[in-house]
Amino acid sequence: MYDLVVSGKIVNPDKIFGGYIGINGDAIEAIRKYKLRGRRTIDASSCLIFPGLIDLHTHLREDGSHKWDYKEDFTSGTRAAIHGGVTTVVDMPNTPEPTVTLDKIKEKKRLAREKGKIEVLFYAGVTRDNIRQLKEMADEIIGYKIFTCESTGGLYLPYEFIKSATKQIIPTGKPISFHCEDQDINEEMKAKFSSYSSPEIHCEVRPALSEIRAVMKVVSLEIPNLNFCHVSLPKSMNIIKGYFNSSHTCEVTPHHLLFNRNYVKVKGNLIKSNPPVRDEEDRQALLETLKRGEIDFGASDHAPHSEKEKREDVWNAPSGIPSLDNTGNFISWLIVKQYVDPRIIARMYSFAPSRFLKLEDRGEIKVGNRANITILNTHKPEKITSDNLYTKGASPYVGMEFPGRVEYVIYKGEVIAENGEVLV
Repeated sequence: MYDLVVSGKIVNPDKIFGGYIGINGDAIEAIRKYKLRGRRTIDASSCLIFPGLIDLHTHLREDGSHKWDYKEDFTSGTRAAIHGGVTTVVDMPNTPEPTVTLDKIKEKKRLAREKGKIEVLFYAGVTRDNIRQLKEMADEIIGYKIFTCESTGGLYLPYEFIKSATKQIIPTGKPISFHCEDQDINEEMKAKFSSYSSPEIHCEVRPALSEIRAVMKVVSLEIPNLNFCHVSLPKSMNIIKGYFNSSHTCEVTPHHLLFNRNYVKVKGNLIKSNPPVRDEEDRQALLETLKRGEIDFGASDHAPHSEKEKREDVWNAPSGIPSLDNTGNFISWLIVKQYVDPRIIARMYSFAPSRFLKLEDRGEIKVGNRANITILNTHKPEKITSDNLYTKGASPYVGMEFPGRVEYVIYKGEVIAENGEVLV
């Protein structure tokens, strides 16, 4: 007799098969093709059963200053993650008190333990001033984040400091992730278009060339095994994969795959992001790359801001889109509307992130692994309303309809979401 038995179509990175999952405590103890007995059973025969989703890129906004708690905090952010089917999240360093020192990292970790509903892991930020302190943070974090331009939070590291920073990081064995846009191009374009006020101008101020040039400069440094965040252009992808026998990895976001520049006329600053959404040709090419299984990670770049902030003019409205709530919805769109193989989803959203983070106890449904499971119903359309979101942020997804939703989330053997509702 198991504490919990889940049955249905199981999706792993290498295969899809029908079966029963027996869970005791926080671990998977059995996977069988025949029926297992459980104190509680979940019949997910109409759904797809994925390893718990892992999001490598979120901005949960909270730190010891609590200045941005109105945008999001560890409670609201992790509940939004659960709603979207995510069972492990990684928080980025650019908050009012950025995680650029050991003390700031420990403070964020304490808050996440006290308030978070699922596991939160952390990146350290890299600046000109903390390069010699980077090694001492290694045991408290999962990786390091470098911004090649100014973005929310101000952690800009000029190219000339990257080599010395990575020289300190590489011996730690921790991943290095880059936000790649070119500061000089962005400043030049901002000056050029300073008299414009339409939300569409943000796409001009941070043009495709900005991302491409930054990616080229970073890969030309010949540092192996780098990760590139929120890649928005197929040309950037080609450059990244052309070095070091494809040892570099890359992430793509829902908004760069769902929206093109035309949507800015409808959604306005709600889809203002860094880098911005691109032309339809680029969106389609990026989507085709995903369908071929050539993208390493799916990541939300969850970045919430208040509705009041998003109503500001284009120059003052902050960049960022809250997507954690809708991860499952987006994946249902990929599977149902774009015919993406569910095994690609299991790899991008579970297995590959778990290996990137060196979390050997999750990422696939197998005996001995942590019982983190996401059950997705691809036959239950859902129209997004502000009432069914757990994030505090203003969302561009309100009003959109997706072909499916997350039905259940199991975290360490406990059902924490059921029938689309978060229970913790």
